[in-house]
Amino acid sequence: MSLRNSLAGAVGLCAVCLAPAAWAQIAINEILFDPMGVNTGRQVVEVANVGDSAVSMGSAGFWLYFPPARWQFPPGVTIPPGGTVRVHINRPGQATATELFTGISGMRNLKSSQGDALSLFRTNLFGDPAQILDFVQWGAPGNAGEDVASAAGIWTQGAFVDLGRLREGSSIAYDGAGDSPEDWCVDGTPSLGAPNDECTPSFARSPVVLNEVGYLRTGPGEYHPVVELKNPGGLLEDLGGKWISLKDQHSYQFPSGTPDTLLGQGEICLVHLGVDGTNGQFHFYTGRGTFRDLQSSDAVSFHSGKPFTDPTTVLDFVQWGSVGSPFEDAAAQAGLWTQGEFVNAADRRARGSIASRGEGAGAARWVVDNTGTPGLENDVPPLVPVVINEALVEPLGTTAGRTEVELHNLLEGEVVELGGYRLCLESAVTPGTLRCYALPAAARIPAQGFLVVHLNRFGVNSAAHVYTGALQDLDPASDSLFLFVSQGTSDPNNLIDYLRWGPDSSFNEGLAVTAGIWPPGGSVSVASIRDSSSIAYVGSGDDPASYRIDDTPSMGQDNDEISREQPFRRGDCNDNGKADISDAIFLLNFLFAGGVEGLCADACDVNGDEVRDISDPVNLLNHLFGGGPEPPAPVPTGACGTEADPGTLSCNSYLSCL
Repeated sequence: MSLRNSLAGAVGLCAVCLAPAAWAQIAINEILFDPMGVNTGRQVVEVANVGDSAVSMGSAGFWLYFPPARWQFPPGVTIPPGGTVRVHINRPGQATATELFTGISGMRNLKSSQGDALSLFRTNLFGDPAQILDFVQWGAPGNAGEDVASAAGIWTQGAFVDLGRLREGSSIAYDGAGDSPEDWCVDGTPSLGAPNDECTPSFARSPVVLNEVGYLRTGPGEYHPVVELKNPGGLLEDLGGKWISLKDQHSYQFPSGTPDTLLGQGEICLVHLGVDGTNGQFHFYTGRGTFRDLQSSDAVSFHSGKPFTDPTTVLDFVQWGSVGSPFEDAAAQAGLWTQGEFVNAADRRARGSIASRGEGAGAARWVVDNTGTPGLENDVPPLVPVVINEALVEPLGTTAGRTEVELHNLLEGEVVELGGYRLCLESAVTPGTLRCYALPAAARIPAQGFLVVHLNRFGVNSAAHVYTGALQDLDPASDSLFLFVSQGTSDPNNLIDYLRWGPDSSFNEGLAVTAGIWPPGGSVSVASIRDSSSIAYVGSGDDPASYRIDDTPSMGQDNDEISREQPFRRGDCNDNGKADISDAIFLLNFLFAGGVEGLCADACDVNGDEVRDISDPVNLLNHLFGGGPEPPAPVPTGACGTEADPGTLSCNSYLSCL
């Protein structure tokens, strides 16, 4: 007969019967031993008083025994009828009436699936069957105390609680009426400190969740897929023994027995798929050739154990592009996914991420993030490869069709493919909407190179220049530019750069603020801008302070270069592709009638003396009509070029040589 159920009549009137009755009232009720066994400080043993009178534990000398560890309840601990105390194993702390701590001296952690046992004795005579009050063994037979419990008739030799459904955060709880493994269950919703409720083995929740699935850049042109995990919970969690799997069962198991697998509150870690590396804190490597690349339709799942199709093992799940992952059913049964649901990944670029942007379960928590940040929080600004480096806004509008935007590749040793990128601004025709130019499939920027986009102008695309055709010019007084990596121009997860200038250009600024690449209300001042000025990026941040007004634009070059020389032909002052009488008139008008200044001063310096004066139109007219000498190189009838020895004048922009 079970000691737990032999109390009726045992609490008699004679003093001789009182002590044994009190002993029989005390039982091991629940054990949370943190199944992966590394997460020290999470192990708890609940001891209950199942009788109808209070028991003073200290006065009776009760002991917990899991050799070589042994621990005696301190004096003064009393458990009322139906009450419990919780003993925190291998952990120091300040004892209360219901919370006790064994300390760490002479202690060890309780083991999990490899097998262990716990005994409750009324004295420290651990080999005496007359002194044992309760016993439970799990995972495997043959643990210390089994023979004593068997001899006392409270356990069957060789019997143990099956931990086949054990997962992180589960306990084993007493939910029966006898003294056998069948009277214990694996409980996914532990109830330490309260009466044991119905065991729910299927849906124990690890606080660790899938946080991002994407690609990590490790060098020029070198990328590999990664899975990011995050612990948003308030407790230290152990990844040891858990699994990451792709939908076709390419899988990786975290190592056990190492503190590297401990993930604290708010911490994230990366699993590097298909590459070699040395495991360490926050980084784990599956090994070369063990995983394929991510596909347009795919799934990733996080498990406490195998088989992966068992819903009791599923800790988190995400699928994108389509339904039909082998583990979708299990995730749905576990309450982590809705059958037939998937993340729409139509706008995902080849190295875009699937990222968690919320809480809860299911596809609603996930988004396509083409500016993914593996290894970092999902809401930090993107690590961008391309920036809007300079904008030539032609403030006075005297040279229509000269609006230009320069894009700069920040990467070393790697070409950036721009096909599908969108350069956008607020539509002048339909205010409140974006008007965008989709960069052609062939558009690319060499490592640390530049691409100049000519807005609202037709031309033949080249390696360094593209033409939008009919679009619109930038407004020099107040405007903004957006650079998206894909067609989803309403999604901040596609926005990689933004530039705003002037007081009235806050249209869609919220996208940039949400993406973390612009401060609310920030704007570059254009008070000092003049004709042929540009707005140039000269900082390293994402704010107006990183830009300046540049009176000597340098489209296609670094913004801090000393020589700002575009190729030109000397004498073609008005930049119409040839040197003729119109150039002399253009220059005379500038010099003496307040006419427009050309952007290429060197082209107007006909005699090459680094001064624009009356001698320049005289020299040009003499060459054209009087048989005078040809201007210095680069000559008007030859190939475009630059000065061999640049002087004080410059050539900031010269379209005829593009």
